[in-house]
Amino acid sequence: MDAEKEQAAFAERVHAVAKGFGIPSYAYEVSVIPRDADLNQYFTDRKQTMQNEGYQFAPAPQAGGVPNNEKESEQIAGLINEGTKELLEKKN
Repeated sequence: MDAEKEQAAFAERVHAVAKGFGIPSYAYEVSVIPRDADLNQYFTDRKQTMQNEGYQFAPAPQAGGVPNNEKESEQIAGLINEGTKELLEKKN
């Protein structure tokens, strides 16, 4: 039972370090990572190898956002209100 907990804890550490380097799980899941390995060095080397092979580390696309659309809508509405006020002032 302790071996299973230790294995799970090691897997969590590996995942956390890999995530910090932006390395997707499929790039290391099949690898045998020695338990005494320096994970920072291991994933530094892994990332460099991936870059050398042409993998491009790019940020994940942001989700389409209602908040941005709401801000834009508010700005447009504000401009319309200002334009309307100007027209009414010119008319009067």
